[in-house]
Amino acid sequence: MHDAHSWNFLGCSGDSPVVDETVGSSLAATAQNGASCSTEGMVFDGVDDYVDIDDWEWGGTTSFEVYVKYDSFNSYSHVFDFSNGENSDNAYLRRHETTFTIHWSIRQGSTNLNLYASNWESPTWTHVVLTVSSTTMKVYKNGALVGTKTNGHEPNVLARTQHWCGRSAWSTSGYFDGTIAYLKIYHNKELTDSEVASLQNTIQCYAGSYGAGLPDCIPCPFGTFAYLRLQYRLILHRVNLDFLYLMPLGCITTSNFHRTLVAMTLGPFILGSLNILLYIVLRASGANYRANEAFDWFLFMTFLILPSVCTKIFR
Repeated sequence: MHDAHSWNFLGCSGDSPVVDETVGSSLAATAQNGASCSTEGMVFDGVDDYVDIDDWEWGGTTSFEVYVKYDSFNSYSHVFDFSNGENSDNAYLRRHETTFTIHWSIRQGSTNLNLYASNWESPTWTHVVLTVSSTTMKVYKNGALVGTKTNGHEPNVLARTQHWCGRSAWSTSGYFDGTIAYLKIYHNKELTDSEVASLQNTIQCYAGSYGAGLPDCIPCPFGTFAYLRLQYRLILHRVNLDFLYLMPLGCITTSNFHRTLVAMTLGPFILGSLNILLYIVLRASGANYRANEAFDWFLFMTFLILPSVCTKIFR
């Protein structure tokens, strides 16, 4: 058994299965009934979409890590449910009934023990880590320990036949409506508080509000965000310069916050002033330089040169 498994749905393509990133493993996660790939992860419609992962043997001390966003809350909707069927060696993460409570559950056969902690939020990206070791079950939300159960139990070591994301083993439960960026499983490992905090601080900035969601994006520490892209996104779309989305524009941190403000306020002003000066000089010299050409150059400098310079600053 491998020490860990990782299915990264960020930027997955078409109908191709997402293969476990662990070296030596070929476990594939296959989209079913229309679950679709996006730059943010695997998207589920809440009707019948789910992902089926190949079966393997696991159990005992285990940690799960998932980065997930609920768009709406169907009753009993599961982020994942690994089992041999309804009420049979299930380990699952879901919303509790019709509440917003995070529900972490483990069954040994049909004997069920549960941990309820904190709440899901919609439509907000949430980093969740679940651990179990001996009789201790824990739930971490966005890096913070939000629930502990000291009289829990570990999942039995066996090869389960249903490893589903977005679907429950119970036919009466609703399907998951939202996006899963990635799912990671750590075998024979109970992640510590510091390890969970470290994972939280290195969330890939493809997903959620922490980055651009592009293959070339630079990982942003938790609590920062790609301000430049947020500002440019609407403008770029309106002037049909979508190809500039390929540019990684960096992330604001406490160390570059003031430089960001300077670049975002003085940058366009300086470039606009230079462009106006160029227009005046060329017109005075008799050159056939029209106003629309001046505007085109302003767009070029503002949306290409400025972001390129900012990228160098922020890196």
